[in-house]
Amino acid sequence: MGKGQSYSYADSLLVSLDTATGRNRIYTLQELASFLVSSQPLLAETYSLEAARLSDEEDFIEGVAQAQFTLALIYQVRGEYHKSLEYNLEVLSWAEEEGDDFFIAAVLNNMVLTMMRVVMPHGPLITMRARLTLLRR
Repeated sequence: MGKGQSYSYADSLLVSLDTATGRNRIYTLQELASFLVSSQPLLAETYSLEAARLSDEEDFIEGVAQAQFTLALIYQVRGEYHKSLEYNLEVLSWAEEEGDDFFIAAVLNNMVLTMMRVVMPHGPLITMRARLTLLRR
């Protein structure tokens, strides 16, 4: 997706957000947060926290878990590894209760990447080399 297309996508989500209600609003907030994790983590955090709040109000536990997962990613990007791991542990607990193997795998992957950042803070190149080394074993 080109740079112009990316902004068009974000713009279309913002337009959708203006009229979205209920779970559609939660899904749109989450999509925006996920889209902005790397490029605008502070704005992504705002959207994700709002999605978590609305999910909690609606007793939509899966929505809360998705928002917490996104927050974990945001805190990882911002270098707040302890917070990232805290959110990941909460989400992992929910995913295990639900028996959601895909979500469990996603959370564990994020936790490993977060721990690798703590142990090997020299950036993605070393992280990628470590992942490749682990895969070869």
